[in-house]
Amino acid sequence: MFKFGRKREKFYFVADIGSEVLKTIILKANRSEVTVNNKLVTQNSLIYITPTGDTQAQSLYLLRQVPEKLTLPGSEGSFTVGISQPIPIDLKFNFLIIN
Repeated sequence: MFKFGRKREKFYFVADIGSEVLKTIILKANRSEVTVNNKLVTQNSLIYITPTGDTQAQSLYLLRQVPEKLTLPGSEGSFTVGISQPIPIDLKFNFLIIN
């Protein structure tokens, strides 16, 4: 469910989204990538990644985006998030998928 509205000339957006669309993931310490399986990933999905803590000067980026194969039973879409150099602490980030 999406709602658009105006309140005192400021626009706001309200969305009713499920846990498959917005979630927090952890990239474990000393790793450079993590793959997230998600049935909502398509070839045209926009996947937004936001770190929620210290990244130790590393930038998170989308390495791969694999759409679900509807013709292959049991397949699920996925995306992989990475950093250039592993860091010694767990790195939490949120993702948002927009189709």
